[in-house]
Amino acid sequence: MRNRPERAVSGWRARRFAEAGGLFVRDGASFRVYRLTDERSPWCGRAPAHVVARLSHVCGLQAHREDPDRLVSARARVPRALLAIAMPEAGRPAARPLLDELTARAPASAGRINAAAMRFRGDYHLAALPGRLKAHSHESLAAARRRLGDLDAALGADSMMYVEALAVDRLTAAAFGHVFGGGAEMAGPALARLAAAYGLPLAGQEAGSAFASA
Repeated sequence: MRNRPERAVSGWRARRFAEAGGLFVRDGASFRVYRLTDERSPWCGRAPAHVVARLSHVCGLQAHREDPDRLVSARARVPRALLAIAMPEAGRPAARPLLDELTARAPASAGRINAAAMRFRGDYHLAALPGRLKAHSHESLAAARRRLGDLDAALGADSMMYVEALAVDRLTAAAFGHVFGGGAEMAGPALARLAAAYGLPLAGQEAGSAFASA
């Protein structure tokens, strides 16, 4: 598998790598993610620091060979394999991401949900960078990491993984259901809370974010 140094690994994917015995190596402000504990093997992308902090609790990440910058799960196991998602038949359109389906059903809220998802995706990709490029200021990277850490604490691990799957991976309804065992009833509330956190509350909500204007 070819290295993907710019790919941001979402929370649920990072958890699967951890559960399968993968390795997380600190690289600047983020972590390189490996499928194996051998750093000579191809790596899969970068995980932001808030994801690795979450996995430290969920998967019991611990120092690998007594190196605190190299982490593996103390409870590694072989994860349940994802079933292949059926490809659309010739002439039939591909399935839309679940995020697009949800906003299409609620046009009155679509603008705010899409804006929040776009801001989240931007923050996530920034936070996954190592922080050494001159094109990205230290302040912008630190602000993105801080916002994601605050969101992780406010929304909780499950809702954050839903949002990451929806906004970063843009999973279809079928893929989201296979990964999380649910659909709109799980994704909708998580997106509503995300919008409120970014200062874009939906009808009946209040903005509850310390970084609404960030």
